[in-house]
Amino acid sequence: MPVLDMDETDILKSAIELEEAGISFYAKQAGEADNQYAKILFERMVGEEEGHRETLVKALDALENDSEIEFEAGRVPAPEVYPEYVEPLHGGYIDALTLALAMEEKTLEFYLEASEKTSNPALNKIYDYLVEFEEEHVRRLEQEIEFIQNTAGNSEL
Repeated sequence: MPVLDMDETDILKSAIELEEAGISFYAKQAGEADNQYAKILFERMVGEEEGHRETLVKALDALENDSEIEFEAGRVPAPEVYPEYVEPLHGGYIDALTLALAMEEKTLEFYLEASEKTSNPALNKIYDYLVEFEEEHVRRLEQEIEFIQNTAGNSEL
């Protein structure tokens, strides 16, 4: 269902589902990673998605209980600084990164639409913060794909 056809509760529930899908995806990738660097990247993404989910669950709980939605934006992390050397990667790392990028772009679009639709200032603040975070996730994944392709070469991925 398009965001514009949802009420605030449904938007938050859908957002929670998106974050849970991200947690599951990144946890699976971290568990299957043959390369320590890939494992660290995916584990970091799990932690960030868990933080997003927690924020959304609190907002949903407050909305359903007619309570004030409390939210204080944290700092959006800067892109990774890449090591000078990356050992050869195997097991479809580029494929996993490409899927992750598509997922993050979809989530970014969802939060942009949710931010446009909401008339609740607290939810708008949350969605705008998540937009910034998702934009950073997209940048990070794009940079990682480019870095791996330029450093490790595609033939071993």
